[in-house]
Amino acid sequence: MAYTAVAVFQMKNIQVNPTLMICVAVKQNRPPTPTNIKESKTMSNLVKFAEDELSRIGMGANAEDVNKWMHDNVIQVVKAFSDGGHSGASASYAIGIIEKLLQYKPLSPLTYEPDEWTDVSEMSGSPMWQNKRDGEVFSTDGGKTHYSLSDPNPKQYKVKGDKK
Repeated sequence: MAYTAVAVFQMKNIQVNPTLMICVAVKQNRPPTPTNIKESKTMSNLVKFAEDELSRIGMGANAEDVNKWMHDNVIQVVKAFSDGGHSGASASYAIGIIEKLLQYKPLSPLTYEPDEWTDVSEMSGSPMWQNKRDGEVFSTDGGKTHYSLSDPNPKQYKVKGDKK
């Protein structure tokens, strides 16, 4: 049976927007523990830095409950990234890509082709489509026009090349 856990909580003691919410989901065969996190013979500087920073916000290796779970998951990701052997330039490039992917952001411009849309009319109660590649983009006419929830002044944009 697959283990699935989701944690949503507000981060404290971090200098970011105080309304920042973090949602993390893990799906694997068993809960993350130090024994199923890949152990390396030497701890990289990045992992050491992550361990220290996590400890400062109450998510150290000896934390309990969700903080322990979060620690183990974050360290697992940091170790995997560290094992990639990135240099400064490749690390910055990879982090940019990883950040977008983890936030469900597309890596290339949206095409607005029909296969990029999911019909969410039943949930919304009126004709509505959501873009599969960017969940903030919606259409009320099957993708001929669209708007983005992240746009400070949401308005319908006509898809280029559409003569209708």
